[in-house]
Amino acid sequence: MQTKNWTAKTKFEALLNEVYDSQYEYKWRYLIFKYCSRYQKEYYFNCLENAFVFLEEEFEDHNVRQLLIKELKEIEIEVTHAMGEYCFSLNEIAEVINRLLNREPLSKEEIQKMINHIWEAYSCNLKPVLFVNREDEILTQLITESI
Repeated sequence: MQTKNWTAKTKFEALLNEVYDSQYEYKWRYLIFKYCSRYQKEYYFNCLENAFVFLEEEFEDHNVRQLLIKELKEIEIEVTHAMGEYCFSLNEIAEVINRLLNREPLSKEEIQKMINHIWEAYSCNLKPVLFVNREDEILTQLITESI
């Protein structure tokens, strides 16, 4: 099954294409984390809680990765397991978290793909008319304020 491109022809896509600069990758990474955290607060997945806490701590203290290397391995296992669970919205959010745990720089295409995963998760719970425009507005506002 092919995933729909939820972000095609949205304000988010236009803004991403306009303002993306790889030198601000860290800001984009944090923005995606904060945006994904909104979904976690609304449709809570207990099995991803440790990953969200770890990432929050990592954004506040860049040395946390070295200090919690054993815990990080356990978190990565939890996220990998969540990616294969029998819950499509969980799989989508776990994909985003898995990529955020990976410290490789995010490309513009990956950012769009990660947002698409989040919107795909929303589509499991809401009709498109109830979330696409709302999330597009929220996301473009976050970008405008953060990047």
